[in-house]
Amino acid sequence: MSLAEAQITIPQQHVGNKKILVVDDEDAIRALLIDILKDGEYDIFAANNGADAIQQLEVIAFDLVITDMVMPKANGLDVLLASRKLDPDRPVIIVTGFPSVATAVKLVSLGASDYITKPFNIDLIKITVAKVLAQREFFAESKTQIDNINQSVPDSVIEPYNFMLFNQMIEREIARSRFRKRSCSLMIAEIDGFEEAVLGNATKNWEVHLTTMFDMIKRYTRPGDVVGRTDPDQLSVILPETDVKEAYELCQKIYSNETLDDGFIVRAVTYPNDGENVQTLIHSAKVAVQAARSTPR
Repeated sequence: MSLAEAQITIPQQHVGNKKILVVDDEDAIRALLIDILKDGEYDIFAANNGADAIQQLEVIAFDLVITDMVMPKANGLDVLLASRKLDPDRPVIIVTGFPSVATAVKLVSLGASDYITKPFNIDLIKITVAKVLAQREFFAESKTQIDNINQSVPDSVIEPYNFMLFNQMIEREIARSRFRKRSCSLMIAEIDGFEEAVLGNATKNWEVHLTTMFDMIKRYTRPGDVVGRTDPDQLSVILPETDVKEAYELCQKIYSNETLDDGFIVRAVTYPNDGENVQTLIHSAKVAVQAARSTPR
């Protein structure tokens, strides 16, 4: 479909700006969301119903979609599914007036990256939008790194990958959880003895182990989880809306369902139980992994 056939008016765009589509059949809500986001480095597009939104998705490569759930012609779920079909990695934020833990779990299971609730909190909307856009960039970089992992050895076995960006994402998730009075968790998966393997002092096939770990973690992450390769031998996973019990059960599920040798370590820590900011949470994660190296899993 051409732009002429779709009869879509393209707003003025700016080089480097992220393109966001705001979808809501209520003029006041749509205008408010646009007003909240217009001061950021975003080009804002709008649709007043789901059908119009889907038409725009077919011709414009948006970086993010924010859509109401209940609308005429096509609802928010229709928009979500259409967006995922065209671009599985594009984040979609759902606007809902009925917030609950059950709602959050359902939306995430359907593929939503996050949700915002009515009435709006301006700061939380900005945090949420910044977080999911950072996730999209992070995923793109991580895919490139993972695709190339079997062709190259890192320049330094102790140099972290995307460490600063991943820290920012943890910080945003903690801020969101603090505002909502919810928990979030950080899961660490690591290969013990990786450095020795790279330096040639061990017999393990580290390339096979790394690929196995990437594939394993991918099987157990939900659409809203954030996976980051924070060290050459380690994956860190942000688990939104996940408490201590759920994080522990996920680790146990991995150990129960996967055939892992003693070199694999999987542990999780939770905000606010194990830390109330990025530094303390990551420190707790490192302590948990260090302890796991000398104790049976």
